[in-house]
Amino acid sequence: MTYGSFSDCEAGMAENDSREYYRFVAQNAFRGILWLSVIVALYVLVQLYIPAEWLSWTEPLTGNPPLMFLVFFLSETLFGLIPMELFIFWAKDQMLGLSGFSAYVLLFSCLSFLGGLIAFYAGVWAHRIPLLKRLSELESFQTYATLYRRWGGVVITLAALTPLPYATISFLSATFRFPLSRYLLYASARFVRFFIVGWGTWYSTDLWHWFQQPAAHALGEWAPALFLVLGLG
Repeated sequence: MTYGSFSDCEAGMAENDSREYYRFVAQNAFRGILWLSVIVALYVLVQLYIPAEWLSWTEPLTGNPPLMFLVFFLSETLFGLIPMELFIFWAKDQMLGLSGFSAYVLLFSCLSFLGGLIAFYAGVWAHRIPLLKRLSELESFQTYATLYRRWGGVVITLAALTPLPYATISFLSATFRFPLSRYLLYASARFVRFFIVGWGTWYSTDLWHWFQQPAAHALGEWAPALFLVLGLG
């Protein structure tokens, strides 16, 4: 299904109030930062307080790196079914050192970028393949199509950097006949997100302990009891 030309999207975007546009960008940037903060905090809590044997049921998957990369690639191609942060956390747990962890993060980012590109080409053929055409008519797709009509190519960058569904936006980019060269330019922000998440994950425990020290100093004698209640001790 073809929604219209990219030039139509740009024209619509030019007519929007600039304050509303920047509010849209700021809101999604804030959501991205909030999402990353919450999920990294949850990761640290799991690492500190959840016994390893409780997670042993995941071993058939997590103990097989090629299978993990395959599952990730399929997820990134099929509209981001699994949060990418979970795979970055898994990479850190492999105890490969900083160089090995960085290589895994780079490989994940390349697979994600490739998955988005495949979704883009699926959008090119959406009007010719009945299944893809039906997918493009789903209500969830229509919601993001509305965003795309209104804000144009900036949605691609936001999808690459924030929890907006990256593969879905990539798919819609093609249905709007967005130029491939410009799509690749905006989508390259995906590598930035993986770098940020990788950095935050690698130093998450250090950052957690750094937070505890000034908080304990500020709270004084109440700190041990409060940390115990919150599970931060």
